[in-house]
Amino acid sequence: MAALNGVTFLIWAVSSALVRAAESDPKCSYRVETVQFGLLMKITYFTPHNYTIDVAEKEGPFKRRSTVSFSNENSTHEIKPLKPCTEYELIVTLIPTNGTEITCNKTDNKTTITTTGMSEQDIKKASCPSGYLCYQSGWNISSLVSKHNKVSAAEFINGSYRFKPAYEDICTDFVLKFPDKNCNVSFTSSEYVPVDFIDPNDINQTEPTELPAKIETKFPSNCKNLSVEYKCSGKDNNSVEPSDMKPFTDYSCTGHIKNNGVFINKTTPPVQFNINCDFTIRNLKANSTNTSIELNWKTTSDKCQGVLHSLTNLSYSCSCQDKKYYATAEGRMMNVSEGRRCEIKNLKPYEDYICEVRPIYGDRRDFKGETFKEKTQPGIPEPPTGLQVSLPENNVIKVKCEPPLHLNGPKTNYIVQLLNVAGSQQNKTSCDFELKDLNYLTSYTVKVVIFNGRFNSTPVTRSAVTHYNKKGLIIGLVNLIIIISCVALGVSFFIRKRREFRNVGNEELMLNPTAIYTNMPPPKGNHKACR
Repeated sequence: MAALNGVTFLIWAVSSALVRAAESDPKCSYRVETVQFGLLMKITYFTPHNYTIDVAEKEGPFKRRSTVSFSNENSTHEIKPLKPCTEYELIVTLIPTNGTEITCNKTDNKTTITTTGMSEQDIKKASCPSGYLCYQSGWNISSLVSKHNKVSAAEFINGSYRFKPAYEDICTDFVLKFPDKNCNVSFTSSEYVPVDFIDPNDINQTEPTELPAKIETKFPSNCKNLSVEYKCSGKDNNSVEPSDMKPFTDYSCTGHIKNNGVFINKTTPPVQFNINCDFTIRNLKANSTNTSIELNWKTTSDKCQGVLHSLTNLSYSCSCQDKKYYATAEGRMMNVSEGRRCEIKNLKPYEDYICEVRPIYGDRRDFKGETFKEKTQPGIPEPPTGLQVSLPENNVIKVKCEPPLHLNGPKTNYIVQLLNVAGSQQNKTSCDFELKDLNYLTSYTVKVVIFNGRFNSTPVTRSAVTHYNKKGLIIGLVNLIIIISCVALGVSFFIRKRREFRNVGNEELMLNPTAIYTNMPPPKGNHKACR
């Protein structure tokens, strides 16, 4: 019996403790009602602590948290401004002193509540700074949108909602709407947006990319009477017209806006630019003489074609380089209408040159040039060198020479001739001649020139004297000796005969003065050579 009483007491003690613990836990409950412009929350079961109230659109991004303190069970709290015809979720949390949050109960067990609709009288026009449209309302009307749906997000400032019309809404009727599929009444406001609403910072300015400089300005498409006049400055802030701008120079242009040709008190932000011109050499051609090359070309520029004729700082470097001797000649440039011309002098005849034309602008030489291969015309060849004259035989002259350093033409043809000797001219591609059957013991002048296919060189001359005819002389001497011998023999024979005749005649006259004599045979001996 005593044990039973002990158990009963234990159960009672535990139950009493649980009841006291339950009675000591804080509790809260509330209900929500719709009111104009928002919701009203009323506490139905009160515990004196701080409360957090979270409000969120069920199908939207809107969220709001606030912390309040309730003083008694009849406390209320307004949640304003909210959007009309919008479903919201509320969560009320009790924050006791021990820091453990307790979610309060909603008496109607509904998780959401929808705000009431609005009337057109709920939104009123408000004063506004320039460039904005402003409205006042007890409702949250931040979701008002324009017909272009490009209006900036509404700003709630000084009790009114401020809207900045979209750029394309200027010079049109600006329409704000608050459409909601759940609301029976919607708000629509239409108001003309004048030119004064234009914000110069919103103007789309396209900086120039070529010369003459032209800045493209895009105004709202419905503002037909707007225009802009640009004032530009360059080096040292000196004023300059766009048509007079030069390449590789920093410029800054500010646009002054006109409406119907009249300046309004608005200017565009400065447009700053520097046009880097490109210069391209095209149609490079050459005409040559034997000592010069004339180059002709045209210059084009993708970015500065329209001002090429006025670029006084634009010049050209012209040069021709001899591939063989690496000699370079510079030329001077002359303007020829739209083309360009450069003449390079003091060149070598009939030489291959690589000529280059390169643009120069002021001190800038980093432009791409154009090259052209050209050969100068033939010129007068240099005379042959090392002329040698020899006599391999008594009446033969041998001629040899060496080619010159500069032939100045396409061919090599040596011409040798004896001055004042008709028919003595000979032509060969090498300087190696023999002049035969010449007179003995005769002085000759040998002339040699080179013909290069176009011109003759100046002549080179040498003198030569042929020798006597040794073989003929020997034969002549032999013949002379024979003749002399024959003459001597004849004279001797004649004298002897004469003597014999005298002696015989005397004897016959003395022996027979009346005798008659006849021819006698010649004396013995061979005398044919003297006949």
